[in-house]
Amino acid sequence: MADGVFIAKSIKNIVKHKLAFGEKDSKFSEVFVSYVSDIALEVEAINSKKMQNDIQSINEHIDRISRALLGIVDARLALGKKSQDMQN
Repeated sequence: MADGVFIAKSIKNIVKHKLAFGEKDSKFSEVFVSYVSDIALEVEAINSKKMQNDIQSINEHIDRISRALLGIVDARLALGKKSQDMQN
């Protein structure tokens, strides 16, 4: 996947999930699957770059994986807060 396309897709996913996560319909599993899909694409890209010994590009993909993992953590924290707010 081209870097620009991945970035646009990631931003779209982040915005979509941040806006939708406050709604009752939004599920953590949907957010999780979206981020894990992004991570899988990045790992695939790293594997192709690894064969070309393109360290700079590999580091960029690793950074995107880190951001996706942070997105999962943020979504999980939001879910916890939402659950806590509903109990109060």
